Amino acid sequence: MDTLKSPFDLAVATEYVENARKATDKLQLAITTDGVQPLGEVMLNLTTGSLGYAIGPAHRGQRLGARALKLLTAYAHETAGLPRVILEIEPDNAASSAVARAAGYRLTDLPPEQVVDKGRELTLFTWEHLA
Repeated sequence: MDTLKSPFDLAVATEYVENARKATDKLQLAITTDGVQPLGEVMLNLTTGSLGYAIGPAHRGQRLGARALKLLTAYAHETAGLPRVILEIEPDNAASSAVARAAGYRLTDLPPEQVVDKGRELTLFTWEHLA
């Protein structure tokens, strides 16, 4: 999953959308309630089976993440044919862990993955949803 640049201005947004359009192994969709105003996004990597989401700060707490994850997870299993879909979540991210549980994911016993993002070391736990 690509990390968003900050500040997220029009030039960055344009580049992000163009890169998303070029990717053939990823599905990136806007999260909306009216089909027009984007409130966040949900992404599926069809090669790795990893799923991610981002909700705009003003729109959190409305169960948008869980609802979007449920929909895209169903698509991953039923349409894309992926038997396993994963999320990678930092251990202290209680909100994302709650969203994962609400969407039917379970924490695996795989060892945490250590990654570096924007110079910051992260520990990521793997959550999975099986078809």
